[in-house]
Amino acid sequence: MTAHDTGLPLASVTVPAADLRAAVDAVARVTSRRAKVPILECLRLVPAGPGIAVTGTDLDMQLTVRIDAGGSLGRPLCIPAHPLQRWLRHAEGEIEITRGPPERGATPTVTIRDAAASWRLYDVYPHEDFPEMAVPASTGGQRLTLSPDQWRRIARGTRHCISAEATRYYLCGVHLTTRPGSDALRAVTTDGHRIAIVDTDEIEASGLSCIVPTAAADQLTALCAGADNAPLELAIHPL
Repeated sequence: MTAHDTGLPLASVTVPAADLRAAVDAVARVTSRRAKVPILECLRLVPAGPGIAVTGTDLDMQLTVRIDAGGSLGRPLCIPAHPLQRWLRHAEGEIEITRGPPERGATPTVTIRDAAASWRLYDVYPHEDFPEMAVPASTGGQRLTLSPDQWRRIARGTRHCISAEATRYYLCGVHLTTRPGSDALRAVTTDGHRIAIVDTDEIEASGLSCIVPTAAADQLTALCAGADNAPLELAIHPL
């Protein structure tokens, strides 16, 4: 664990409760509930332009949601994800997140409040310990553009045939490829006994071949639920 900085001035941001709740609900789905490494139970809040970026990871996936916020967070902040998620269920109006000076010894505090309630905790999770997944340069790999409706159709038609056998990891996901004889997208899943194929003539996928892991496919489906139909771009990079 790295040394914790305690000599920071007061920092505060304000964000609509609904926006923060939606971001935390999404990120909490990829955050461990009981991890051997405590920082993996946290989400990280990072200043991002006129707002904050909320990030969670289980070391296999990393999800970041950016939301608008007023004020300045100062530096990144790590907060236990699922306790925060529970507190936000009943929050309303504007949420204020404030980092305060140390109260006991050398431990600074964080206060999260709305008009009716507040939650104070010690800022004991060094943001430097939060793992950062390496993202390859954006110039490489393949890109696929589709709408949430199109992904939902793929998920409905293929999810039931994904294998749950970890030893056959290559069957634990959705294979996105090109339909033979065309440049259109084909999605395939199989558990070795059944196979599901969904063809989408309107999505170009020339040369594409990748497997979207089950957890990532489910997360994408959850993010698409209730979303508008603005196009999504998937970037596929070799590791």
